[in-house]
Amino acid sequence: MLAKIRDQYLLALQYEDFRRLWTVNAFAGAAQWALIIARGWLAYEITGAALWVGLVTFAAMIPRLFTSPIVGFMADRFDRVTILRVGLTLNMLHNVALALMVMLDAIEGRLLILLFLALLNGTLASFRMNTTSALIPNMVPKERLLNGIALNQATQQGSRMVGALGILPLLAILDDNGIMAAFWLCSSFYAFALITA
Repeated sequence: MLAKIRDQYLLALQYEDFRRLWTVNAFAGAAQWALIIARGWLAYEITGAALWVGLVTFAAMIPRLFTSPIVGFMADRFDRVTILRVGLTLNMLHNVALALMVMLDAIEGRLLILLFLALLNGTLASFRMNTTSALIPNMVPKERLLNGIALNQATQQGSRMVGALGILPLLAILDDNGIMAAFWLCSSFYAFALITA
């Protein structure tokens, strides 16, 4: 039974480079979606207004519409793995900065900084998602390409749930320290993705 599932649905995972990319995508995706929740939680905690939750989430999502053509151009001109590693590094540093700002109480009253950081993070996430998609044809043979694309998309969607499930207990149990712990968790997810890339 397991062999049948493996042979039918997981064929692309037999290639080491793709397995590494898949792992990178899983951890970076979980970090991205956990960050969306944590950043929204932080915005609501600071302001008490749902409007700011919507604004920071919008700021994190809107770059995907505009940066995709630029990232596609860059992925065709430069080394894709380098683009991926730079994006992961910057995302990790972004999360470390958020964690430090929360830890030092330096984010209170600085909602525009939070909005800017959300916009920056959304731009970097677009780089990661588009670059991983562009790397798949380099990592699996043509006859396994559809399986690789399907696994990549399933991972992107599944990481939403993993990120949320990983972060919500921190936010619910740790009270004020939960947001800081959440940003550190996101940072560690990005660090693991970077090491794997």
